[in-house]
Amino acid sequence: MANEILPALKQIAAEVIDFLADKRDADLPWENPTEDATERADYMVRTYLLIQSEHLRSTLVLVETGHDRDSSIIARKMAEELTQLYWALKEEPKRSDQWFWYDTILERLQLLENQENGREAPDEVWEISDKLIAEHGSDYYNKETRTAHSIGEPLAEDERRRYRDRWHKPTITQLFQAVEENKRNLKYWRLASGWAHWSPITVFRAMDQGGGPIRYESSDPREAARALGVAINCMVNTLWIAAYRFKLPYAETINGFFARLSDVLSNPESEFCF
Repeated sequence: MANEILPALKQIAAEVIDFLADKRDADLPWENPTEDATERADYMVRTYLLIQSEHLRSTLVLVETGHDRDSSIIARKMAEELTQLYWALKEEPKRSDQWFWYDTILERLQLLENQENGREAPDEVWEISDKLIAEHGSDYYNKETRTAHSIGEPLAEDERRRYRDRWHKPTITQLFQAVEENKRNLKYWRLASGWAHWSPITVFRAMDQGGGPIRYESSDPREAARALGVAINCMVNTLWIAAYRFKLPYAETINGFFARLSDVLSNPESEFCF
């Protein structure tokens, strides 16, 4: 079944990529979002649309060149990103601002790393960073830092140990559970985790268990079909969010992509069915 539907999935993916190629910059101009919460949420949507389009392109390239299992890593990430976007926009601007201002932490960590390696930044850069950390840093404290802060104990001397390693406090699993619109991809996200996290059983499943010597098979049409199906679904959903938000005349094209994808994956007996 995977071999039967792969040509159609590749064609849809290529058409989605072509559709986006000349539109994302023309129809989605980048504004300065620092002074306005709505523009910051707009910036998030544009960013996610751009990254999802790059991810879809990479997924297709990997499938076309026979790296089917690695394509699952990117498709899995696309499912995460779609869930993050839905979750953030459900409580805008609070959650979209959480995403935007996390750059304050990332820039601070980069400055500290540069300093440690002898690459000092100008004083005015540190002044801006200090200001932003004072305004937003406590929003990203990890559990240990929050506890110390709440009882008045000194924070970790190494500032890099004060912050959590993601912009949202809930785990990705919790985000999936909270976002009804993307629960369909939770099963795939879990299924693809083995390869993404180097589980031994995923390599065992990739071995040819036939009558000859056991050997690793790099190509797997099932993985390719799953990855492309999820990647297209996530990309078109992200495009739908952007089109709705920015009142873009894409409805007919988006509905066409959804209908074609559903038709390819419509067999109720298929594990690829959405």
